[in-house]
Amino acid sequence: MGSYNLGFAIVRGPARLWDEESLGNIIRACIIMHNMIVEDERDEYTDEYDCDYDDMGAKVTVSHNEAPELEAFIQNYKNIKNKETHTRLQADLIEHLWNYHPDLYSLD
Repeated sequence: MGSYNLGFAIVRGPARLWDEESLGNIIRACIIMHNMIVEDERDEYTDEYDCDYDDMGAKVTVSHNEAPELEAFIQNYKNIKNKETHTRLQADLIEHLWNYHPDLYSLD
């Protein structure tokens, strides 16, 4: 998704908050648009074009280890989506605002 991130702003930002089906559709659309752009620009390259991948920069090693920060983020997101947790957090926020900012909520 890294290279698509550069050209298609839709996949930047809070994409982690979207449901998997919507995100999958967006990514597929970006891939299709990317392929259309590449196909359209293909004629601009000469037959002599030689891409030397050795000078492309640092090589990336793929890791299949868990990403603890991402896992924690996803778990927190699922907890917030839970109706019971959502209601409790909402009540805690209201209580906090009443206790620490009573001037904002005067009943006069």
